[in-house]
Amino acid sequence: MVKLNVNKILGRTLVFGIIVIFTVVITADNRFENAIKVYYKQKKYRLAASLFKESIKDNEIQKVQSYYYLGYMYAKGLGVESNIDRAIYLTKQAAKKNHIRAEVNLAYLYIKRGLNNDWKEAIKWLQKASKSGDSQAQKSLGILYYNGKVISQDYKKAFFWLQKSASQKDNYAMMYLAYLYIDAKGVKQDYTKAKYWFDKSSSLNESKNALGVIYYKGLGVKQDYNEALKYFKESAKNKNPDSLKYISLIYYYGYGVKKDRIKAYKYWSKYNVNK
Repeated sequence: MVKLNVNKILGRTLVFGIIVIFTVVITADNRFENAIKVYYKQKKYRLAASLFKESIKDNEIQKVQSYYYLGYMYAKGLGVESNIDRAIYLTKQAAKKNHIRAEVNLAYLYIKRGLNNDWKEAIKWLQKASKSGDSQAQKSLGILYYNGKVISQDYKKAFFWLQKSASQKDNYAMMYLAYLYIDAKGVKQDYTKAKYWFDKSSSLNESKNALGVIYYKGLGVKQDYNEALKYFKESAKNKNPDSLKYISLIYYYGYGVKKDRIKAYKYWSKYNVNK
């Protein structure tokens, strides 16, 4: 019979027990931090989801953040099965605690689900996030007022929110703001300000095309077909149909360039394909 060293075994058990208890305490205190590390650095989403679920039991700040991350993960199917209803529920728990990014995400989730009253809920949360200063929400709300499809069209409100978002350098907000100035919608027509905002958002293909139109027609600037052609060609790289049409007209009539019917037909053909 093998003699067991009871004291040695108990000693090992005691040490193991201390290690386990210590580890549990550390884990409880750092669940959220561990979840963030696993999520961003290791990209082990299933483990991250499990840690976020555990972190909900911790302090209020970690609970709110965990609800936000879990909502996003259920929306995207990261480590969990995609479930938009679950995503909305979890994201809403964070949004109700004034988590601005959760407010914005919740609005987009309602838009994505598209059931009865979802647009109403989406607009409510976009308004809340916009008032809190979120640029993305302000841009989205401004565009909704601009388009007037799911909310009463109101160019003055569109201008109000787009201007706030544009001041935070949102490219799409700047572009829409430029269109308001150029079309005199909700604000006095001002080609100079329109050009200013198109210049600011010129990384966008549509803004490049708009700058081409400004120079082509001489809106607030000296008419310059060569400058217009430069912007149209930049925009045409991404197959913007309007740019392709204008390039064709410039070469066909020889505006600022030598007439070239071959180039004109070439660009007109591309226009017909992409319009």
